[in-house]
Amino acid sequence: MQINKLMQPEGTNLCGQTIVAMLGNISIQEAIEIIGKKGNTNTKQIIEALRKIKIKIFSERLLRITPVNPKSKLCIVKLTFEKSNKSHWALWVGKEECFYDPAFKFKIKEEFYRKCGVKESSYLPIGDTKCAAENQG
Repeated sequence: MQINKLMQPEGTNLCGQTIVAMLGNISIQEAIEIIGKKGNTNTKQIIEALRKIKIKIFSERLLRITPVNPKSKLCIVKLTFEKSNKSHWALWVGKEECFYDPAFKFKIKEEFYRKCGVKESSYLPIGDTKCAAENQG
């Protein structure tokens, strides 16, 4: 399986659908249909969608990121914003030491989030895969 870097449409809340599309090598529209909705997604919806497209999941819930429990090599990370109660999904690809963030055209290094007041709060470990995206910025 390959991960192709996709971008969610600008001004949308389709980060969850875009992550599912990246992992399933499907279109964002197909991911919307699998999840059954447009807009904000929760952990349960992401897990159910990944199961439908046969992506291996190693936990039934999000796991808290701590120094003794760092994120896994390949996982979906829930990001939280310091100055609001909003959250965002991004895909961590440990082999490349970067995030495939559906809100950006390029891969994101961890330092970028820290500088912007974004916290990696928890993660969902998923099966290993091969990445196909190229750094575009």
